[in-house]
Amino acid sequence: MKFKKDYMPSLAGSLLIAHPTLLDPNFRQAVILISAHSTELGGMGVMVNAPLNKTMHQFDPKYAASPLANVPMYLGGPTGQQGIMLVAWEWLEHNSVFKLHFGISQDQASSLLENDNGLQIKAFLGHTAWPKGQLEEELHRHAWFLSSVKNMLISQTETDLWKNILSKIKPELLFLIDPEDPSLN
Repeated sequence: MKFKKDYMPSLAGSLLIAHPTLLDPNFRQAVILISAHSTELGGMGVMVNAPLNKTMHQFDPKYAASPLANVPMYLGGPTGQQGIMLVAWEWLEHNSVFKLHFGISQDQASSLLENDNGLQIKAFLGHTAWPKGQLEEELHRHAWFLSSVKNMLISQTETDLWKNILSKIKPELLFLIDPEDPSLN
């Protein structure tokens, strides 16, 4: 998507897909679910393709008896890594509506788990954040692609998500990722 330099709609509910040439180690091959965005305040979200391969209980034993014990942990981003952010989402009406519960409390997450109707809940260590104007500038420099949140459904594993979405958006860029280090091409 291209927008005029002086206009940018809210990107909340969208995915940011890192361009293959984005080599920042914090965001290399990142898929970020944007939870909040405005041109006045900036944006924030979480990386949905960086599993830590631990559950909340494995990360912190205090969750052993919690209904959240088996919730998977992810690296959400480089900001605020001293805290865990709980995020849940569900697809309603045969995957045509995406409902996001972002930054919910442990009690809210436990309640949502009790009423699970295809709900996915994940715990994120840290998040991503952009001050006013930074994300818009990065988009205008083509550091990111914008994508529909529905594209989260195309991969069986989070680790394949970036490559699979990128192949849908711009398949000609796949040559930049095979081999994984573009300088080897």
